[in-house]
Amino acid sequence: MEPNTEVAIEVSLQPQDIYQPFLFSWQNLARWVLSLFAAYLVYDTRATWSSALANPDRGAGVLVLLLAGIALFLAWLVYPYFRVWSMFRSSPRLRTPRRIRFSAEGIRIDSEHGRGEYKWSIFQKIVESRRTFFFMQTSHYAGSFYVPKRCLSKSATNDLRRVIRDNFQGESKLRID
Repeated sequence: MEPNTEVAIEVSLQPQDIYQPFLFSWQNLARWVLSLFAAYLVYDTRATWSSALANPDRGAGVLVLLLAGIALFLAWLVYPYFRVWSMFRSSPRLRTPRRIRFSAEGIRIDSEHGRGEYKWSIFQKIVESRRTFFFMQTSHYAGSFYVPKRCLSKSATNDLRRVIRDNFQGESKLRID
């Protein structure tokens, strides 16, 4: 591929493009480790719970406490998805289509709401997961953007990887497939 090759795609984001619970990140790792630890604690204290539930005087209170704990636990596990879903619901502009062009000069984004041109040097890290390319300007997700692979053909995915490898000097974690 010659260095002036350009990859152009049309992107329209969805909540599942942004929140990926099985993508390795410290937040997801902490959430899953704490979830497994909480499940282990419930399993380990099952004798205490079952005896308290069998007691007619304390059974209802313990059952309410147990159900409230389970509800809080599930809310904590799915909170990130609901937060992203809420962002999409409150800001419909996130779903508006945008055209993204990747070239040796950088990245150009055009939408009905604005236009931006980014040089490769502005990005600190580029991560590719099974479903998304994630372009990070900082380590804390500020100024980052997503390119879902569902918007790319197989050849466009390979071309995009090649453009990134040829032009991006920072840290990148790209798949080999």
